[in-house]
Amino acid sequence: MMEIQTETQITKSPSKLGAEFERSAEALERRSQTVLTGNVFLPNYGRDESDTQRGNLALENVRKALEMGYKYVLLVSHRAEEDDEFVAEMKRKLAGVSMPEENLKVYKKDIVGYGASRWLVMDRAVRDFLPRVVSLQEAEKDLTPHIDALTKPLFKGEAGIVTMRRSSLKSLPDEQRRGEAIQDSVIHGMLADAGIPCGDRPEDILNGTRFILNEPVETKYGRKVNPMDLFTKMNYVYDEGSAEKVETVFKYNIDHYSSRVYFPLVLAREMGIKVEEVEVPYVHDKNQTLLEEGDPKFLEKRINQAKDIVAQHFDLVASILKYKEEGKWPEVLFDALDHDTPLVIGHYEMREWEIEGGKLLKRN
Repeated sequence: MMEIQTETQITKSPSKLGAEFERSAEALERRSQTVLTGNVFLPNYGRDESDTQRGNLALENVRKALEMGYKYVLLVSHRAEEDDEFVAEMKRKLAGVSMPEENLKVYKKDIVGYGASRWLVMDRAVRDFLPRVVSLQEAEKDLTPHIDALTKPLFKGEAGIVTMRRSSLKSLPDEQRRGEAIQDSVIHGMLADAGIPCGDRPEDILNGTRFILNEPVETKYGRKVNPMDLFTKMNYVYDEGSAEKVETVFKYNIDHYSSRVYFPLVLAREMGIKVEEVEVPYVHDKNQTLLEEGDPKFLEKRINQAKDIVAQHFDLVASILKYKEEGKWPEVLFDALDHDTPLVIGHYEMREWEIEGGKLLKRN
């Protein structure tokens, strides 16, 4: 693991962000205790339009976040050589940011997989800064106007995890908008059928944005759990009878998206840890939408994501119900958390199994 010491200069130049951002002492204190995380995989930065555009968006968002007083952990997960164009541009763009140099940690590590990269930045955020709140977000999405609103419930003790609800999905590519709405609805339905608290409407969880409290909170089981541990310490494996089958069923394995981004929400809700959704007027970058819309590579990715994320949710929820039926829940969960052992789950084909009234039932 190589940590890059960026060529950051502490200056007295005024912020470029404008007056629309809250600058109260309370807001600045919250920001000083919040670490944002992001990952970039841009092997063709400077040569490919999509990589270059996403890289430039990410750097602009990192710059704005640092100027607002947040700390940031950024992972460059493509193989970055000494002459890497993105790293050079990052050093150039962030060199004049007015901030303490230690507020930015940049890691270079060749990592394949969305989940693995997200785990690394969250783990490093906790280790490097000991923050009260950590974000899980995509670096190229500009959340800076909304972060204060998204973190307030955590600092007020009103939630253990906050998710973002976009007030409108109109700025997204058509296939992404339709696909995410369907997935959100199906996942909400299976949680409700299992008796897991999930509100009275589907939540906008497919955008992947999470803000997480890094301190223990009470659960309905009479013991405290740190919500951050659900993202960084929980691991999952399929049982012996399912492991070989899922290799052929899923395009994306359980650790690619589900275990780090989605499963923690299911476990938190099941344990009685409050997951609060905060609505914000997020707008997707229109140039990124134009690049993705109609691109067959992005369409194929959306289809595979939709199939795998929903099916893996069903496997987790079905396994929880199975453990409850056997009288093993929540002991197996706490054993996994306390002893760094994986939670074993099974694979249940949705055409063969259903969840109804808090029970896992075989279809006729």
